[in-house]
Amino acid sequence: MLAVVGVAVVYFVARDAGHADSASHAQAGTHKASPRPSASALPRLPDLHVHEGSLATLHVKLDRHRAAGERVCILITTPGLRTLQTLYLPKQQPAGSALTLSYRAALAPGTYGYHAATVDATGRLTTVAHSGRLVVLQPLHPPFPTDAGIAAACEFAAGRSGRAAVAVVDRYGRLHGYQLHAGFESASLIKVMLLIAYLREHPDIPEDMLEPLTTMIEHSDNAAAYAVYEIVGDTGLRSVARLAQMEDFAEGPSLLAANVSAADYAELMYNIRTYLPPGHEAFAMNLLSHIAPEDYWGLPVVAQPYGWTVWFKGGWLGANTTIHQVALLQKDGVNWALAVLTDGDPDPTYGIATLQGVMSRLLGVGE
Repeated sequence: MLAVVGVAVVYFVARDAGHADSASHAQAGTHKASPRPSASALPRLPDLHVHEGSLATLHVKLDRHRAAGERVCILITTPGLRTLQTLYLPKQQPAGSALTLSYRAALAPGTYGYHAATVDATGRLTTVAHSGRLVVLQPLHPPFPTDAGIAAACEFAAGRSGRAAVAVVDRYGRLHGYQLHAGFESASLIKVMLLIAYLREHPDIPEDMLEPLTTMIEHSDNAAAYAVYEIVGDTGLRSVARLAQMEDFAEGPSLLAANVSAADYAELMYNIRTYLPPGHEAFAMNLLSHIAPEDYWGLPVVAQPYGWTVWFKGGWLGANTTIHQVALLQKDGVNWALAVLTDGDPDPTYGIATLQGVMSRLLGVGE
């Protein structure tokens, strides 16, 4: 595991109208305006130091009930208050709740700000604590995958027939790749979003939903996916897209034809544990690591013999000329994620060979 080198305690306190920043309006998840600390007596956030790619832990206590539709968030900003990332706390937590929010510093070394705020149902931001400094230090370990491996993988993908896109989130949370934001039909990749949406909405899983959730992921069963979709709907998918800041996601003419990108899915897999409720994390990750043998192809076939634990999901459409796979990988404390999306493959074997060729180059075991 990477070292946890930064810890901060944040208290969200009751506010009055005088604390509101009337200039801060934005849609949740796409904030363009950052909260400006008021002159009122608000708590001050401590400075936080964390190595690039390592985890910072914020212990959060909620000192009051939130209003209907209100969200609590941490905003990571530049010194000039341009929002870089928005981290939301779980919904429906009662006053007095003590929560732990882990943040992986996927930023270049330097000094940033972090701010505590609430977002109401209209997207209005209200500051609830004075900002603290987030100081990102040099990384503790060499990057992985290497720059040379990423370059080789992207060059290989660019030379394949049809279309291919590659997105890599390295051990420090940095995004690299080829055709990162190109749009593809989601195929069964959408089932990862369905799983997250359902688990976030249901603190307790009814007995009759265990089988649909399991077969949807482990066997990529479409009937099970539609059963889950009937419950979470497009609203649930959009909620996950906002949470994960999937800027390329768009609903399609059918569930399996949503527009997705390699960049969005690599980042979704890299951060998937943070999107899962703690009580459901083990269940979800177990599903993604126990894919049925008939769907065991592509990325894990290359990576697992080299000692990598792989959580993954594949997708395919039509005559298997669209072949996708996304994965989170872990070994010896190194975590990284990969998404390879293809379409226009001459046949399914060709698409699977594209996936395996990309992975082998990233691991440095292929030409």
